[in-house]
Amino acid sequence: MHPINIKISARQTFPYFFMACWSLLLLANFLPTIPQPTVVIGYLWKAEFALAAFLLGAIIFFLRSPKETLARFSRKEFFLIILPLLLFTIWSGFSIFWAESQRDAVHHTLLWACYLVFYLLIRHVVDKPKPLAASIKITGLVLLTLGAACIAEYVNNPEQVSAFFTFRYYKYAEASITLLPVFLALALHLRKRMALLSGAVAIVAWLIALLCLSRTVFISGVICVALFFALVFFLQDRKKHLRKSMVMIGLLAVCVLISQINLSAGEENTTLERFKGSEHTQTSFRSRFLFWGIAVEAFKESPLVGVGGDNYLSAYPIARERLSTQDPENPVLEIGEAVLPERAHNEYLQVLSELGIIGAALFAWLLIGIGSLFFPIRNKRVSLLSIAAFAGGIAFLVSSMASSYSFRVPANGLCFFFLAALAARHLRLRAENSTAEHGYDLKVKKFDLRPVFALIICAAMLVFSSVRGASLMYLEFALRSSDETQSERFYKNAIALDKENAAFRYYYGVELYNNKRTDEAIPHLRFAIGRGIATSVAYFNLASAQNISRKPVEARNTFAEAVRIYPRSAFLRTSFAAFLKENGDEAASQVEYETALRVNPEQTKSWWLAHTVGFTELSKAENDNKGLVKAMDLQPAEAIYALLDFQRQFNPNLVRR
Repeated sequence: MHPINIKISARQTFPYFFMACWSLLLLANFLPTIPQPTVVIGYLWKAEFALAAFLLGAIIFFLRSPKETLARFSRKEFFLIILPLLLFTIWSGFSIFWAESQRDAVHHTLLWACYLVFYLLIRHVVDKPKPLAASIKITGLVLLTLGAACIAEYVNNPEQVSAFFTFRYYKYAEASITLLPVFLALALHLRKRMALLSGAVAIVAWLIALLCLSRTVFISGVICVALFFALVFFLQDRKKHLRKSMVMIGLLAVCVLISQINLSAGEENTTLERFKGSEHTQTSFRSRFLFWGIAVEAFKESPLVGVGGDNYLSAYPIARERLSTQDPENPVLEIGEAVLPERAHNEYLQVLSELGIIGAALFAWLLIGIGSLFFPIRNKRVSLLSIAAFAGGIAFLVSSMASSYSFRVPANGLCFFFLAALAARHLRLRAENSTAEHGYDLKVKKFDLRPVFALIICAAMLVFSSVRGASLMYLEFALRSSDETQSERFYKNAIALDKENAAFRYYYGVELYNNKRTDEAIPHLRFAIGRGIATSVAYFNLASAQNISRKPVEARNTFAEAVRIYPRSAFLRTSFAAFLKENGDEAASQVEYETALRVNPEQTKSWWLAHTVGFTELSKAENDNKGLVKAMDLQPAEAIYALLDFQRQFNPNLVRR
């Protein structure tokens, strides 16, 4: 009988230990896959594919295990966490019916449905000591792996720290700060070697946050550490943890000092240098107010139900125009004319704008519910892990006030809901209502539809992310191909797989435009702008295509729309003025030119020469006139090449000079 018992035991415990490996999903974006374009942002299909596949496997393993009660939830936990999470996901699904981009609303719904499935499954893990211990150990190894890669790249490529490096590791910094207090708690609780290992993981997690140069993560990290140790001193035995706490606080402080050593001559290569207020830092800071203002305007468009899940980018052109109309002289409007603001850089405002008052209320219910788990026992002795869960959750929510990632990045959301599960377990909610008649369980019964729905959700996300990956592969092939026929075939394949993707339509439109097929390019460029690819250069390309196609009325309307959205763009104002002059409206041209001069006289004068006499003449003139900007210093930089492409087709003589 002994071998049989071993087999049954293994069958019973394997699903829990499989689910304990959830943190390996943080490494998903490092996996080598099919070629992906670097020009498209916001597509985390690899992480979402890995999440769906992982959850699908976990559900299947649990279904094949002996039919026991998998988890039991008190009515309080169900009401505070599971029910609002379920209703929020359902409301996101309803937004498909009024969203401009149904594809994006589906994506938002599937992601939050996966969060719900993850929470229900991870509760199995945290309820059992051995799987929980395995989960924390694996998470520690993942953080050490990420930290090793981060530190090595930082030291070996100091000149690239402010460029690609920060883009790669910023999303992991938010996850690291969220998990940091868990390993601080273990460093205080455990002894000898395990305490040292836990402390090392905490230090590495802190270094990831410091080296990514994010002010938001740094501030949330300081709040996290301060809150954790303050709660330890108030709710735990102070004498017991005082020595280790002082050591860890000292080591974290030393990390801050060491990380401020600038390894290159470049600016802003340390966290503190980003607080000094350079031009780049100020622009980044002010851009938050712009993106937040756009979110507020999108909310005003549909305050009750919102514009649809993940539809912030689709609502961007109209919302920005409304914001610009209110105060066209606001200098903040000069920011971001060449940037795609895929997210609002504030999760709360983005939820409010996308899902309206109803969605925001459900979201608040969820967050307040999770937070309230801590307070019923504030006068009782609590575990270090429950304190860590609270501090990490607060850090995540603080970071979400100015982060463009937050719940939008699957790995970050998983870290948050892992801490929520820890809080639910360690605050002994199950003990409050332990009897079956006062709680809810996940015992799988015959004809039970709950696991079926979970399987459908995961399968749908698996298909959705696979299609995303395949379409991006075709886009990459199209961008790389030098053969026009082959490139067009790849573009059409990408669009066929994802008809609502504005980026695909934009790049295809630009390709047609550059191949002198402007009539065909116009509808693609217009579609892309309507779905959020509404940069000043995108508007210029559309107006240029209309101009070349001898559609001056449409071109004029496009320019007029563009300057309403970007009233402080010297490039667009000057382009509009040059267009009006070319079409014989000298008076209107002068008005636009004078308006541009008031915005930025140096940029305007240089752009005017570039439009009217060409870049060659501008280069000659800039040597004799200190009031001009050098050709390669014109802003936005992408507009230089857009204007050259237009002049090659519309006025080749300007390019030949």
